[in-house]
Amino acid sequence: MKDNHLQYIPLIKRKLVIVLSKENPLSKKEKVELKDLLDYPFYTYQKNMTLYSTIKDLFIS
Repeated sequence: MKDNHLQYIPLIKRKLVIVLSKENPLSKKEKVELKDLLDYPFYTYQKNMTLYSTIKDLFIS
Protein backbone atom coordinates (compact mmCIF):
# COMPACT_ATOMS: atom_id res chain seq x y z
CA MET A 1 0.00 0.00 0.00
CA LYS A 2 1.48 3.33 -1.04
CA ASP A 3 -0.20 6.45 0.24
CA ASN A 4 1.45 9.46 1.84
CA HIS A 5 -1.57 9.99 4.10
CA LEU A 6 -1.85 6.46 5.46
CA GLN A 7 0.41 4.26 7.50
CA TYR A 8 0.49 0.53 6.81
CA ILE A 9 0.93 -1.73 9.83
CA PRO A 10 0.74 -5.50 9.22
CA LEU A 11 -1.26 -7.25 11.92
CA ILE A 12 -0.65 -10.84 10.90
CA LYS A 13 1.96 -12.53 8.73
CA ARG A 14 1.24 -15.95 7.29
CA LYS A 15 2.83 -18.08 4.64
CA LEU A 16 0.84 -19.10 1.62
CA VAL A 17 0.94 -22.79 0.89
CA ILE A 18 0.08 -25.05 -2.01
CA VAL A 19 -1.50 -28.48 -1.82
CA LEU A 20 -0.52 -31.09 -4.37
CA SER A 21 -0.14 -34.81 -4.77
CA LYS A 22 3.11 -36.68 -4.20
CA GLU A 23 3.13 -37.51 -7.91
CA ASN A 24 3.20 -33.87 -8.93
CA PRO A 25 6.68 -32.81 -10.16
CA LEU A 26 6.52 -29.73 -7.93
CA SER A 27 6.43 -31.94 -4.84
CA LYS A 28 10.11 -32.77 -5.45
CA LYS A 29 11.15 -29.13 -5.21
CA GLU A 30 12.27 -27.66 -1.92
CA LYS A 31 10.86 -24.26 -2.87
CA VAL A 32 8.07 -23.52 -5.35
CA GLU A 33 7.91 -20.11 -7.01
CA LEU A 34 4.85 -18.43 -8.47
CA LYS A 35 6.14 -18.93 -12.00
CA ASP A 36 6.17 -22.70 -11.32
CA LEU A 37 2.40 -22.61 -10.78
CA LEU A 38 1.40 -20.86 -13.99
CA ASP A 39 0.54 -24.04 -15.90
CA TYR A 40 -1.57 -25.58 -13.14
CA PRO A 41 -5.22 -25.08 -12.17
CA PHE A 42 -5.54 -22.67 -9.31
CA TYR A 43 -8.18 -22.81 -6.59
CA THR A 44 -8.31 -20.12 -3.97
CA TYR A 45 -10.52 -18.08 -1.72
CA GLN A 46 -13.79 -16.49 -2.78
CA LYS A 47 -13.45 -13.43 -4.99
CA ASN A 48 -14.89 -11.15 -2.31
CA MET A 49 -12.06 -11.96 0.12
CA THR A 50 -9.04 -9.67 0.35
CA LEU A 51 -6.56 -12.53 0.08
CA TYR A 52 -8.03 -13.48 -3.29
CA SER A 53 -7.11 -10.04 -4.68
CA THR A 54 -3.65 -10.24 -3.16
CA ILE A 55 -2.94 -13.62 -4.75
CA LYS A 56 -4.36 -12.49 -8.09
CA ASP A 57 -2.12 -9.40 -8.04
CA LEU A 58 0.93 -11.57 -7.32
CA PHE A 59 0.27 -13.63 -10.44
CA ILE A 60 -0.32 -10.55 -12.56
CA SER A 61 2.98 -8.94 -11.55
